[in-house]
Amino acid sequence: MKTFFSRIFIYCGALLALWNGSALSHAQDIGDFLPPPRGIALDTEKSILLIAQALSWLGTPYRLGGMSRSGVDCSGLLYNVIGSAYGHGAPLPRRSEDFATFGVPLPQGASIEPGDILLFAQEGRVYHVGLALGGQAFIHAASEGSRTGVSISYLWEGGWGRAFHSARRLRED
Repeated sequence: MKTFFSRIFIYCGALLALWNGSALSHAQDIGDFLPPPRGIALDTEKSILLIAQALSWLGTPYRLGGMSRSGVDCSGLLYNVIGSAYGHGAPLPRRSEDFATFGVPLPQGASIEPGDILLFAQEGRVYHVGLALGGQAFIHAASEGSRTGVSISYLWEGGWGRAFHSARRLRED
């Protein structure tokens, strides 16, 4: 139980940093970022830990093939975040396209939930991944655009909505 509360503390600390504006230079209001209260499944410690781990990477620079806090690419970010939250017991994908078969596809009509893996594709080929935070917000490592490195973006900005391909849900085996 102590571990659960320490992980909740990490998540709340990350949200507090966001609230103070230290990680949200591009959002006008904290409400633009925060998922709706019903969005986070509070009955699962893993979802909270996954999001907290992802938020702890905010500001990390982009580096193609990078796997560390000195530089990371989109699949390296998910590799590290999922590995930290779920453990590195099973092999994790390392390339964006490999995340297209990781976890389980969302059922038809299902809503994207915080912690789901978002896949972005061009001409049917997955080229980018991110982690859903809630609403239309997601965290990812961007290589180009107005914000590079690990940052928060929204499906409605830029070309993300057009490039969105599908989402997958992590499962605990």
